[in-house]
Amino acid sequence: MTATEWQQVKEIFHQALRVENSRRPKYLDDACRDNTELRAEVESLLNSMAAAQSFLEGPAAEVTISGDPDSRLQSGQQISHYKIVSHIASGGMGTVYLAEDLNLGRKVALKILTDRAFANGDQINRFRREANAASALNHPNILTIFGFDSDDGINLLVSEYVEGETLRERIRRGPVNVPEAVGIANQILSALDAAHGAGIIHRDIKPENIMIRADGLVKVLDFGLAKSTVKIKPEEDAKTLLQVISRTGMIMGTAKYMSPEQARAQPLDLRSDIFSSAVVLYEMLTGSPPFLGETTADVIVSVLQAEPAPLRSINVEIPLELETVVGKALAKDPSGRHRSARELLDELKAILKKLELETAIGEGVRPSIPVPSTSNLRDEDRDALIGRDSQIEDLTALLKREDVRLVTLTGIGGTGKTRLARAVAEKLSSEFPGGMAFVELSCVRDPRLVLSAIAQTLGIPEIGGTDVLETLRNELRDKPVLLILDNLEQVINSATYIADLLEELPGSKVLATSRELLHLSMEVEYAVPPLGFPSMSDNPSVEELLQYESVVLFEKRARRANPDFQLSDENVSAVAEICVRLDGLPLAIELAAARVKVLSPLEILARLDDRFSLLTGGAKDLPDRQRTVRGAIEWSYDLLSDDEKDVFRRLSVFAGGFTPSSAESVLVGSGISVPTKERRKNEGSSSGDQSIYILDMITSLTDKSLLVPQTGLGGMRRFRMLDTVREYAAAVLAETGTASDVQHSHARFFVELAETAKPHLKLTESGKWLRRLENEHDNIRAALRWTLNNEPQVAARLAAAIRHLWTIHGHLHEGRSWSAEILSQDSDMPDTIRWEILTVYGNLSQFQGDLEKAQELYDESLLVSTRSGDKLQISQSLRGLAALAYMKSEFGTARELIEKAITLSRETNDNFGLAASLGRLGDIASAEGDFSRAMDLTGEALRIFREFDYKEGISAKLNNLGAAAFALGQLEKARECFDEALSTAIELGEKINTRLIFDGYGALAAESGDFQDAAQFSGFAETLGASIGYAPEPAESRFRNAYINKVRAALGEDEYNAAYIAGLKLSLDQAIKLTHP
Repeated sequence: MTATEWQQVKEIFHQALRVENSRRPKYLDDACRDNTELRAEVESLLNSMAAAQSFLEGPAAEVTISGDPDSRLQSGQQISHYKIVSHIASGGMGTVYLAEDLNLGRKVALKILTDRAFANGDQINRFRREANAASALNHPNILTIFGFDSDDGINLLVSEYVEGETLRERIRRGPVNVPEAVGIANQILSALDAAHGAGIIHRDIKPENIMIRADGLVKVLDFGLAKSTVKIKPEEDAKTLLQVISRTGMIMGTAKYMSPEQARAQPLDLRSDIFSSAVVLYEMLTGSPPFLGETTADVIVSVLQAEPAPLRSINVEIPLELETVVGKALAKDPSGRHRSARELLDELKAILKKLELETAIGEGVRPSIPVPSTSNLRDEDRDALIGRDSQIEDLTALLKREDVRLVTLTGIGGTGKTRLARAVAEKLSSEFPGGMAFVELSCVRDPRLVLSAIAQTLGIPEIGGTDVLETLRNELRDKPVLLILDNLEQVINSATYIADLLEELPGSKVLATSRELLHLSMEVEYAVPPLGFPSMSDNPSVEELLQYESVVLFEKRARRANPDFQLSDENVSAVAEICVRLDGLPLAIELAAARVKVLSPLEILARLDDRFSLLTGGAKDLPDRQRTVRGAIEWSYDLLSDDEKDVFRRLSVFAGGFTPSSAESVLVGSGISVPTKERRKNEGSSSGDQSIYILDMITSLTDKSLLVPQTGLGGMRRFRMLDTVREYAAAVLAETGTASDVQHSHARFFVELAETAKPHLKLTESGKWLRRLENEHDNIRAALRWTLNNEPQVAARLAAAIRHLWTIHGHLHEGRSWSAEILSQDSDMPDTIRWEILTVYGNLSQFQGDLEKAQELYDESLLVSTRSGDKLQISQSLRGLAALAYMKSEFGTARELIEKAITLSRETNDNFGLAASLGRLGDIASAEGDFSRAMDLTGEALRIFREFDYKEGISAKLNNLGAAAFALGQLEKARECFDEALSTAIELGEKINTRLIFDGYGALAAESGDFQDAAQFSGFAETLGASIGYAPEPAESRFRNAYINKVRAALGEDEYNAAYIAGLKLSLDQAIKLTHP
């Protein structure tokens, strides 16, 4: 059709739109007369626009359901199991929100159908179709759809949340250069190739439906108009398309990207998406779509008739080959276009490769990729594989499976991923006809050059004008290879290239080493852990320590440095602690062991406070990152974004780990810069909510192996840095000058936590709060140290708040040390706080048998409380002094002091103090042999403690009640008391009562003639007491000695000692099982 004829079509078409439907056939008869071709063309356009007639020229407000801000869901509102975080955007189909999936703890995007659309079944069907179509696709460049959901009449589509900007926003920011434009187009086409392969056509490719992450990864969105190539009839398909577009007011934006057959409402195939993709590429290259018009009708006519201006007439920098390829993709006739997205993708890849080569030649640069000539392992490497036998076997079996194509070894630097990969490759090389290739990627920075590095390693020359992927396919199609891709983390965006390569090479496999995953559907992660190391709470022998891989590695490396070195009783504890302090990291242990040439293990241990200066000197033929511990961690740090680096540095303030909520509080309190709305807009990110921002950073650092997830007491999810990593992070934090602010925020947070927990430690939820404080004990220690050095009065407040943690969990020596240091500061602390430190210090000294020090402290506490006139404090000081008199067997003095305390408790309605006093009177009665009175007094104390649900007191009084019942021959009553006392103590993590309760079980066993069990209980109770430095009270000692003497007499010394030693080695679980054999 000529230009003149097209102009005539356009004029008749526009005039027909203004004619009522009933009069339109008569108008067409008159306007077209006998020209059937002219009439057919006009009617085709009219049919395409029929469903949208009333919307074509209407104002946007009438056709777009934009979402009234007043009707938007608010932050914190919950739909189904999703909590709204913030509003992202509104459009014709509804509103999109950033939300948190409360079940899985991840952020998601929710697309919610507007109220106006709820009654429209077609709209809901479109939502369901989007979910069904896109959720079936699994590709890095396709938005992941998690599902379609509804809640109380609200229909929502749940997808992954992509941080970044739309391609429309990118185009508006400024020119897109040729390599960038082609790179984006390639990722779009890679997504479409996957969709087409699954029988799905997108049909709505446009810049608004393309997201670009900050790292350059492209995501294709909105498969809501997606069409199955086998399930939808053409006429239904066209009708649905136009109805959806017209009803949502989107036709003006979509029309520019429609294919001619789409505009004519003709049957579609995958070539329609090729046309739309070419339109998008054209717009990126020129800044304007190829088909424009003042009205929607004009745009559609342009799509059908007009030929776009040649690319090079707009931008002379565009290569001629690219202009030719885009022109072919924009052919009006589908048969003139590329046959598939893959065909167009291959042509664009070849152009992009040529551009890169020309750039490299122009700059005089040639990528240098060092590649080892052999995979043979050195002796040093074999030593470093100690403890990795099971992992080598696991990986070998994994890579032999037909369904496994890609395995990624993840872990922090220094865990030995590279050596492990080499060992696996050596075992598997004969399984692959094409052999094995070790591809070192540490010097490669451009993800697009990964395939070139593989080709270079294999000695396959690249052919000018031929895509590298095609060259590799041609060379290796019939020769499957095992590719070891080492240090993939700095080119993590090469994922799509690796996926394409494996798709083209059936039988070939990839074993990658990386500090984070590629996130491909075919990928299998294998986390490489540090080597096992001993617990320093034990006191193992040389033979026992040699069961730990880290100790064996240290010994092997130490002997290589000093052939005279041997593990011995004198140095084994130091070696064990070195392995613990170095988190079992093979590289760190090897470098430490090498120092045995001039230092003893004890001297090495003493220098670990400056570990980065000590742990150097790896083999000179290794990369820097494998020669020093600092280099290994610095490699990971340098790959982080600026935001990740900032968060990583600040998280070093946490000792022993943290929860996401504590990280948020401390980091925000330290002045961290959370992205503003303006910054988010400029960076194409929508993660500005501080909770989400911190959570994203923690997730990213965990993905990059710089944080280790763990489960704390009570099942709480926590994260921590390995000590070596934390020391590095702390060092770089200090360099920024912000360390003091972070430490202050950290201390403030844990003081507030401890003071919040304090009143709960005597109430129903004491177990939960004690577990939380124990989880944070290392952080509390760090806060105590910082406040002691900077704010001594705050340190005193913190110590006063955690006094029950020290006593209940058996941190007796530690609590005494902190208390002594706080009192030595002689700071001007309030009397109420000073009294608390004095009494807890006195209590802990009493528990450890230092009665002289305890007397001094309780005396002073009585003076302080008397000065303040606080009767509650006075009564507790009196109870402390009474306890000391009781332990000295001065029962009259003890009873007199307790009676004074009881009087004060009654005056102040202090039932808690009254129960404590009654319990002490029960102890005195037991010591005097009046067990019936002891049961009455202890029982009354127990009754009051039960009213408070004070579990520590309940456990202690039950134990005392059981001991009195035992003395009266009420053995079943005694067992009942011991059983409940033990279960309560274990719930709390209580140590002192647990130790005493097992003496109770020992006495019961002896009484029933189970002397072997009784001897074991005596050993286990001794172990528990010794572990916390507890000194039993007189009545407790008499009770223990009585049953032990009976057991010794029954078994004889040798047999008793053997069973006693066996008891020393029991675990708590084993001892509990022994109570009810």
